[in-house]
Amino acid sequence: MANQEQLRTLKKEGVEVWNLWREDNPDVKIDLSDADLSGANLSGSNLRRANLSGANLKGAGLVQADFRNAYLDSCRLEDTKLSRADFRGAYFYFTGTYFSGTNLSGANLSGANLSGANLSGTDLSGTDLTGADLKGAYLRGANLSRVRALRTNFDGATLTGACIQDWNINSETNLENVICDYVYLRQDQQERRPHDLNRNFEPGEFTKLFQKALETVDLVFLDGIDWKAFLLSLKELQNEYGQENVDVQGIEKRPGGTFVVRIDVPPEVNKAEIEPRFRTSKSSIKYYKPGVNN
Repeated sequence: MANQEQLRTLKKEGVEVWNLWREDNPDVKIDLSDADLSGANLSGSNLRRANLSGANLKGAGLVQADFRNAYLDSCRLEDTKLSRADFRGAYFYFTGTYFSGTNLSGANLSGANLSGANLSGTDLSGTDLTGADLKGAYLRGANLSRVRALRTNFDGATLTGACIQDWNINSETNLENVICDYVYLRQDQQERRPHDLNRNFEPGEFTKLFQKALETVDLVFLDGIDWKAFLLSLKELQNEYGQENVDVQGIEKRPGGTFVVRIDVPPEVNKAEIEPRFRTSKSSIKYYKPGVNN
């Protein structure tokens, strides 16, 4: 049951007062469980580590809200505006949390537990789902365009009718047991796959078609990166092997100005030849260390 004093502060005093109170009381446990916050304007609110299990947030404005490490199991989030909200480490253990029709575009859901979530018709465009668990999630008709889904678990998820335009997945993205009759490669239900409107994917066909069998290489730059030259070399590789098969998985800055750039490449690429490809450009690469899959 929600802490009534906390609930009153959030609903009556507003987000600005609430956030200041959170700053002054960082160690106070926030209990908003089963609270009715439907339709409330809570954009930008600090709900970090809050217990929102069973809360009704239907139709609420929560743009850029901070839900890091919050508990949201069995929460109602239909038609809620959650664009650019931060859900890193949020806990959604359910099949009881409802996102249907919600705008989550640009939100950070990296590492979130979304197993069994009802995300049908949800706008997830541009969302970061890195390392998120969507096992058994219901994503029928969802907009997954431009999502970052590296190491994301879609095992057993339903993707029928979803748009996957320019989604970013890698070999660690789990598409096993995905339930999918058809998808769209462009928004507004364009570029249906399979092309034939009278045919649906056979069981397992979606996984075979879209599961990436990529490996990684690490490029180590000791003295910074000439980004113009680097991008030119990367573009050449993408033109040769396909843009969808060659991509930057991550960039790490280390002490002393060293950068490590991890690149996804197809298994058939001779990784020993990648270093010269960058070295012969005007890139400032000084040392190349093969990835663990070399």
